[in-house]
Amino acid sequence: MVSMATLTNISSSPSNHGDKATRKAAHEAFVSGHGGCSLVEIWLHLTLPCLLLALTAQLRCCCHGNSRLLRLIGWLEAGLLCCSAVLQLTVLADHVTELVCAAATCLLLLLPFAQRNNFDFVVKPPQPRPLFKEFQALLLLQTSVAILAVDFPAMPRRLAKAESTGVGLMDVGAPAFAFASGLLAPAPTPFSMLRWRRSLFGACLPLALLGLARTLAVKASDYQEHVTEYGVHWNFFITLACLRAVWPALSGRPGLWSLVLAAGHCLLVLPFGGAEFLLASGDRHLLWPLVANKEGLMSLPPYCAIYCAGAAIGRRLRVGTESTAADANRLISWPLLLLAIVALPWALTVASVKLPPIVTEPSRLLFNAGFLITCLAACCQVLLMLTIGRLLCLGSIDRSCSPVLALIGRFGLAYFLLANLLTGAVNLTVDTVAINDKLVAMGILIVYLICLVGSLPLLSMVIGAWQQRGLAGSRSKAE
Repeated sequence: MVSMATLTNISSSPSNHGDKATRKAAHEAFVSGHGGCSLVEIWLHLTLPCLLLALTAQLRCCCHGNSRLLRLIGWLEAGLLCCSAVLQLTVLADHVTELVCAAATCLLLLLPFAQRNNFDFVVKPPQPRPLFKEFQALLLLQTSVAILAVDFPAMPRRLAKAESTGVGLMDVGAPAFAFASGLLAPAPTPFSMLRWRRSLFGACLPLALLGLARTLAVKASDYQEHVTEYGVHWNFFITLACLRAVWPALSGRPGLWSLVLAAGHCLLVLPFGGAEFLLASGDRHLLWPLVANKEGLMSLPPYCAIYCAGAAIGRRLRVGTESTAADANRLISWPLLLLAIVALPWALTVASVKLPPIVTEPSRLLFNAGFLITCLAACCQVLLMLTIGRLLCLGSIDRSCSPVLALIGRFGLAYFLLANLLTGAVNLTVDTVAINDKLVAMGILIVYLICLVGSLPLLSMVIGAWQQRGLAGSRSKAE
């Protein structure tokens, strides 16, 4: 593992600042070779934004009916979410426990006052789709900060992606995207070649083209790469395109397919040569492009398993949405189902005494059972926290009205693309590895996030005007 002192010397040396190759090598070394953090720290980082959402929901309960105060709370919520996303990864990364305790204390103190004016005590289960969209939008917001924060020394290296073993906070991001896509996956339909071709051109081709464009842009600009993440030419857009391509064939029984794919990868592929193939550090040009992109190709079955797990959980949570008689059962079954999945990594830790390390020790590179279960549990933990936050409102308000998350959720793909472009622009113009001042790093991240989130209303106006022009054109043709 590369020490921080070595990286600082490399990146801050005057003779190396002008050397692009040396700067790229220092940057790649800076984001590689880490061992991850504890499950407790991941749990705390994921809990904080959920508590802040629950806290602002209770503030809405207190101000229910006052439109002016509700607008102010919307701005407060946006500020809290954005600032906490930056602070918990930089200057306050070592104090996330105190932040969680403070947010939980404020929530408990506010809860009695929030329910004082709430006379609707008919507790209803939250509607699944708004909950899933909020999960996806929150994930996009946190990820957009993390992909730039990881390039600064202000972010502790234990939160970055782990290399061969362990789990960092950022390791949860890509599997969580697959899980969120599964939650919002289209309803199952009988498989037919015509529908499959339509899905290829409608959903898969745009993502594949984005993946190709990203690869070409990275190679053309000689941008730094973390090769052991997906491979030489692969990236997560290509993975998402592959998931969309195979989904029509798996949509009938997603829960069963999730188990089959996960068990096949962990019990058949990894123990019989798969682990050695992934861990080998030989020539990547051998059997190109299979070896060059082995991480991306070998991770497809477990990513499909997580996608199908998200679809199965989402489908299970939708059961009884239209039936009021099932509300009481769903009110109990939702948290219990999610809590059981959240408990899996802790049960696996206990069982690790009897099981081999290749099964229990989490590894992003191998995508073994330990890593898969940890990521799935992290996703269900956030979903559980968001569910509890909505249940605390006791049906008195529309809890889906978070302004910043609503905008991010509406333009999710555009937001993520813009985040990647801005991250690349910052890294190409600023030597982020050499910025050791945490306040400077935090300032850059805040300006970056303001530009990113601030562009969404403008994007909404542009798309709205374009849609209105298209609608007016279609009407004129009809006339």
